[in-house]
Amino acid sequence: MLPAVPTFQELGYRGLDGPGWFGLFAPAGTPRPIVEKVATDVNAILAGSDIRQRMTDLGVIVKGSRPAEFAEVARADQAYWTGVIRKLNIRLD
Repeated sequence: MLPAVPTFQELGYRGLDGPGWFGLFAPAGTPRPIVEKVATDVNAILAGSDIRQRMTDLGVIVKGSRPAEFAEVARADQAYWTGVIRKLNIRLD
């Protein structure tokens, strides 16, 4: 989508993978039926051809998921970036 923007690998960062994603989070303790209802509704919206096409036109790969699956994606991403931050000794100024 952005041919003039180099990848991490092209910049010399071997093994660094940085895909982005969008997701919805609810406050801790949100009742499970509400979380499931929101997930069902969002997945139905994402399945709609108009929304899917608009997002695809913007370069987004549309993939709905269930709450447990998304929680695993978020946990894995957090673990990955925590490792990168520690390995590179990144600190806030």
